[in-house]
This record gives sequence, C-alpha cells and structure tokens, in this order.
Amino acid sequence: MLKRFYFDLVSRERVIPDRTGIEAADLEEALEEAEAALQEMRESGEAAEFDEGWSLLIRDEAGASLRKLPILVYLAFTQLMMDAGELLMFVTET
Repeated sequence: MLKRFYFDLVSRERVIPDRTGIEAADLEEALEEAEAALQEMRESGEAAEFDEGWSLLIRDEAGASLRKLPILVYLAFTQLMMDAGELLMFVTET
C-alpha cells in the first residue's frame, strides 16, 4: 500500500510546506523522489535561491519528520560524485 510523504523546504526562519506530497511505497522510495526533486532544483537554477541554512524535510502523513537533507550539502556532494565519475571515464578512455 502506498503512503503519502511531504517534502517541506525549511530554514531557521521560514517553512515552505509541501501541501500536495507524493505517494511512495516506503521511505527509501520517498528519498529517491526527494533526490530527484533536488536535482530538478539544481538543473532549473532554483537551488541557487537557497543558502546553507535550507533543508528539504521529508515528513509522513501524520506530520512526523523522517529525514532532513541540507540542500547545499546534498547538491555539493552529488556534484562532486558526478565530477569524479566524469574524471574516471576520462582517465579510463585515455
């Protein structure tokens, strides 16, 4: 059975609540969706609007906080991993 998860954008001073949410089988699937949402924010340039104090908070239907992903830390880490993968491909091709 699918569960509903919400992705709120939060900082110390402000909360931008997700009023729609997504349906996912479990937290792992919700995390995959959250990661995809953060990648979309990077690609659209929307992530540039959020400084280091912002996080994506995953909560369940009851409102319980399940995971908190610091936006800039997550995006920096994934960019580093993508760059490392490209470097590895370059090194193995030459």
